[in-house]
Amino acid sequence: MADETYTIKCSNIDYAIYKVGNWKNEYKLNLVGTSDEIPVTNVTKKHVLFNMEEIRKSEFDMGGRKVNGIVALGSQLNPELSSMSVDDLVALESKEYDNIIKEINDLELLDDDVEIDLATDQYLIYKLVKEQHSITASKPANQFTVNHHMEEIKKLQKQANQE
Repeated sequence: MADETYTIKCSNIDYAIYKVGNWKNEYKLNLVGTSDEIPVTNVTKKHVLFNMEEIRKSEFDMGGRKVNGIVALGSQLNPELSSMSVDDLVALESKEYDNIIKEINDLELLDDDVEIDLATDQYLIYKLVKEQHSITASKPANQFTVNHHMEEIKKLQKQANQE
């Protein structure tokens, strides 16, 4: 999980660092907004914004209409959106996009020179690893992140058993 480095500087481009929290607005479609992971560094903020733009650039066909990747993925991952028309999904994505961009740009971030101990239980830390075809994978870099994911899996399993 963690390499020989025990602290990470917030300016390190090989790591994404988040806090667990809630966004100000409610999101149903936007993948960043439906997550409880809030960026806390400039590097992470840029990484999140870049990835969101890349997903939005992707085009998919839904109901005979081209939609961006956020609409396509978000609608597949949230069953309560299945009854919405494609036009309503596109409008919702546009509204949520504007809201999440504002929220991300308004975040109070840690200074780039701050160092964070990998043993922290305050931040989710991911090591960003380039894999085949220049795809960046996020690998948990501390136990707090692993534990957080295990709790999320348990929540999903509980939800699935209730349906």
